[in-house]
Amino acid sequence: MKQIFTLLLFTLCFLSISAQNRNGRTKLTITNGSNEQIKVQVDGRQYNMNGRNDDVAINNLAAGYHSVKIYKEDRKRNNGRWSSLSRYKIVFQKSVYLSRGYQLDLMINRFGKVFMDEAVLDNNYYNDQFPDEDDDNNWSNQHREMDQQVFNQLKTSLQNESFDNSKLTMAQQAIAANWVSTNQVKQLLEVFSFEDNKLALAKYAYPFTTDRNNYFLLYDTFTYSSSKEALAKFIREYKD
Repeated sequence: MKQIFTLLLFTLCFLSISAQNRNGRTKLTITNGSNEQIKVQVDGRQYNMNGRNDDVAINNLAAGYHSVKIYKEDRKRNNGRWSSLSRYKIVFQKSVYLSRGYQLDLMINRFGKVFMDEAVLDNNYYNDQFPDEDDDNNWSNQHREMDQQVFNQLKTSLQNESFDNSKLTMAQQAIAANWVSTNQVKQLLEVFSFEDNKLALAKYAYPFTTDRNNYFLLYDTFTYSSSKEALAKFIREYKD
């Protein structure tokens, strides 16, 4: 009974802290660097639907995923003139991730290409700039690993827990509500005593990991080759 109560208390406290860290200011901007007019939809809500070429700024959306569609004017010539009836074509349609305390800017260049740029709010330093031309949904850029304060509390809670099975349950509950890095997963695995539980957590955490390409770094946390091979097989066969 005491063990069940401890798990419930941990879950409630952890989810509360996670929610606090997910809240906070966000900003989404759409910068129009083209000469054509744009129209914008975010989560089905229309912005700048008057068709002007103004930039769009949306403050304090909830942190997390948001569906964004950007339409750009597609002018057609009519007998050598620009038609007064302008059509719009979609140039961007994706789910983007807004991080707490960050501004995400979608910039449309004069060729109609959309670039994504993220910066800490109230800070002119931009963390990243990259063209949105790949097909991987910007995996590594849309997901942020668990807040360090939250992760430290999780790790401490696991270290204070006596039973490996309880540790596994607690870790899985935390990971299900947050993204983690390979390094964070490795630190959690080192808290466990039994190889089977380490392997179970490594497999469970993989879909929630921000840098899956680094997952090979976990192999040296396992004692037996069979565990390493089992994890490698799981990764090879895994499909989102």
